[in-house]
Amino acid sequence: MSEQDKEQEVVTSGGMSRREFLKAAGAAGAAVGLGVGLSGLLAPEASAWPGSAATTTTTPQATTTTTTAAPPPVTLTEYNQLGLDLESHLYMKTYPIGIKLLKSEAEIPEGAFRPKKDKNEHYGMCQVFALARRQG
Repeated sequence: MSEQDKEQEVVTSGGMSRREFLKAAGAAGAAVGLGVGLSGLLAPEASAWPGSAATTTTTPQATTTTTTAAPPPVTLTEYNQLGLDLESHLYMKTYPIGIKLLKSEAEIPEGAFRPKKDKNEHYGMCQVFALARRQG
């Protein structure tokens, strides 16, 4: 069977197998990633950091180029502190959470969110944990 016959069979049979689809999608993703990476390397514009930044604005009348100075050098301790600050902002503020099983509805604190009664929605346990972590 020739390649053209195989292609025609895939088109007329209504699709392709999951394996064939994943192979094609992986190849397409790799090609797109490679293209984006190469275009970033071959771009004529200077990067904004750590070197100087050049901004070019083109209008029908004139072209303006503005160059700014490089940012001041950052020491290793400053990088470490920035990393710690970023880490503290990214950690979930309510982690870990505690769970208490209640014997009656009377034990529910005033103002507590009850999905089924308040919004008439049913949540799974994983959704409840995620909701508690996000909203406290």
